[in-house]
Formats: sequence, structure tokens, C-alpha cells
Amino acid sequence: NNEAFYLKLVGMGLADGNFDRLREAVGAKDVRAAFEAAHANDMWQADTLYGPHVGAPARRAYLQAVIDDKSRKVVAARFVGKDDAASFQGTLRAAVASHGIPEKLFVDNGGPYKNDQLSLICGGLGIVLCHAAVRDGAAKGKIERLNRTCRMRFLSALPAAAKESLGALNAALAKWVAAYNATTHSSTKSSPNEAFAAEADRLRYVEGGEAALDEAFRNRITRKVANDATVRIDHVLYDAPMGMVGERVEVRWTPGREGDVWLCMPDGSRRRLAPTDKRANADAKRAKPAYTIDFGATEGVE
Repeated sequence: NNEAFYLKLVGMGLADGNFDRLREAVGAKDVRAAFEAAHANDMWQADTLYGPHVGAPARRAYLQAVIDDKSRKVVAARFVGKDDAASFQGTLRAAVASHGIPEKLFVDNGGPYKNDQLSLICGGLGIVLCHAAVRDGAAKGKIERLNRTCRMRFLSALPAAAKESLGALNAALAKWVAAYNATTHSSTKSSPNEAFAAEADRLRYVEGGEAALDEAFRNRITRKVANDATVRIDHVLYDAPMGMVGERVEVRWTPGREGDVWLCMPDGSRRRLAPTDKRANADAKRAKPAYTIDFGATEGVE
């Protein structure tokens, strides 16, 4: 109340109305102003929430969620077995595929959210990647509130059957998210679905369908082709063209997706790389050398 607030100011020596001193004493975190994006997809917020242990043997599941700042719509949410960069890339891809491209993505400084590959992906899509200050997760108020709501209303009432597998857990989550997006939000006075749909004409999507989405979310790395014409990606060897031995090349791939590894050729084209089969290579016919050695020759030999 006002009396308690006044007494607090007195205790701080600030009852004289010295607000410059007040700002210095309280600090930027305590005087942070509430904010809201002007339009749908102007900003998304994303975060991870520790989930239950699922399956047998039981393993921890992690909830990765993305929410639209303006409409409060949950544009993507799923439980994953590993809270890493590759998992979040998959979550973000699902959000972009179904709800378009945001102008900004506001995240914290955890490993899944602060890495070179995510920066490249966001840069390619025209997304401004923003990070909260270190140890200032409260700055992402919308997603933090969603996490709290999920913990109280979904995880607290989770049936045992939903913990049998990651698939069962995500099926239960999908139903809960659908209900959440269809329920009137206390701040916007409309459902997230309605608020988001009202600005559908402003949204921008990746042009080119699934192929373009695949390309936008592929990781990129530079590798030197080894003397045996192979490159190593995620501890797996792939065969490269023999003529590129010793050259530094760019490889693009989707983590966890078998067969989606591509070599960027000098002419701008792409060549799909296959995992190295050492057994098959042992049986492959080799080209004859450009020279021959006559072991029967004795001329000049003493």
C-alpha cells in the first residue's frame, strides 16, 4: 500500500522525491517497464522448462516452447529428450512452418539459444536474434508466464499414461496447447488464436515450401577434405569427390536427419554426400595409375 511504500522510501532516504537517486538505488531491473510488440510476429519469445521423467528407463523430458509476444499464441511447443541446439532448431522450424517468420526472437543465453548455427539460421531468415541479459530470465515475461501456467495447469495434473513415452507426453501437450490458444487471454481480452488470425495479412512465410525450409534450417560448417576423400560431420565420415582432396569446402546438414548432408560445389550447386562405407570401398575397383613400373628391367642396375 501507499504507506508501506512511503516507509520504504524513508528507509532508503528517498522520501524527498529525489528520483534520480531512486533510479540509481533501485537499478534497471526493478524499474523495467512492461512492453508488448505492436503486431503479431513482431517478436517471439522462447524458453525451456524442465518436464517430467518419461519412459522406461525414465529419462528427463524438456519442454521447448515459443510464444508470440503480441497475441500470446503458443506457436510451437514440444517435449524433447535433449535440451540442445539441434532440438531447438527443430522446435523453431515447426513454428516458422506453421506461423510464418518473426521479426525478432527473444531468448536467454543457454546453449540451445546462443550458438553460431542459430545465428546463421536467424540471419538467413531475416530474424533479429535477441538475448536477455545474463541471469535476467524475468525479462522474457510472456514465456516465463506460459511456463508457470504450464507447470500449474498441465504438469500438475498430468496422468500417468502420458508419462509412458515422449510421444504420449507430446500428444497430451498438443491438446492442452490447443485449448490454451482457444481460451480468452486476460491481457488481450481475446483468444490467442483470434488475436493472431486478426493480423494474418501481415505475416510472411518462407517461399518455396518444404525444400526451402530444409535449406533455411540446415547447419553450415567448413571442413577440409581429407586425403582419403572424406569429411567428418558429427563424428560420421562422408565421401567427398576425389578431385576435392585437400580443399576447404562448405557442408550443410540437418542434425539428426539421416541422408541430409550436402556439399556446396564451386559452381554453386549442391551434391548430396553418402556415409563412408569402408567395406564397400575395400572391394571397389581402383583406377590404374598413370604410370607403370617394369620390374624386369635391369638396365642401369648394378
